[in-house]
Amino acid sequence: MIAARVRSTTLRGPETELSGGDPYRAKLKFRDGTRCPGCGAVYRAGMWAVDADAMLGVYEALCPSCHRVRDCLPAGYLRIDAHFAVAHRDQILQLLEDQHDIFCRAEPLARIMSMQDCDGAIEVTTTDAELARSLGEALQTEYGGEIVLRYNEAHHPVRVLWQP
Repeated sequence: MIAARVRSTTLRGPETELSGGDPYRAKLKFRDGTRCPGCGAVYRAGMWAVDADAMLGVYEALCPSCHRVRDCLPAGYLRIDAHFAVAHRDQILQLLEDQHDIFCRAEPLARIMSMQDCDGAIEVTTTDAELARSLGEALQTEYGGEIVLRYNEAHHPVRVLWQP
C-alpha cells in the first residue's frame, strides 16, 4: 500500500498532488464531482465511476486511463504467439473483448488501448497492468499453453506473453 499525503489543505483546482506510486494512478487525488472529458467517468468518494450521472461533473480533468491513452503510455502489454494468432484470430479477438467487458465491470478505468497485428502476432496494449494479466490468463484458460509475465517495478508496466 502506498502512503499518500495531501500537500495542501486548500484545494485550488480539481486535484491535489499525492506522493509516490504509479504516476497515473497515485499522483492525483481529484475532488468529488470531477468529470473526465475523454470518457465521461466521474470521480466520487475516491473512485472513478462510469454511470448515468456522468454528465453531472462540476470539475473537469482527465482520468488516469484517458491520460495514459493521450500520452500513449500503456500499463500493460500482451503478445499472442504468431502461429496460433494467424489460425484463430477472430476467436482470440472475441475472447479478449469478452474478458475486457467482464474486467471493466469491476475496474471501469481498465481499457484496451490498441490491438495490432505485428508479424502475425497480436499485440494488445492496456491502461491497466492487471487487465493485461487477466487477458493472458483468459487465453491460457481457453486454449491452454503458458503465459510469461514480466514486471518492471520502476515503470509499472507488465509484459505478458501467451504461447500455446
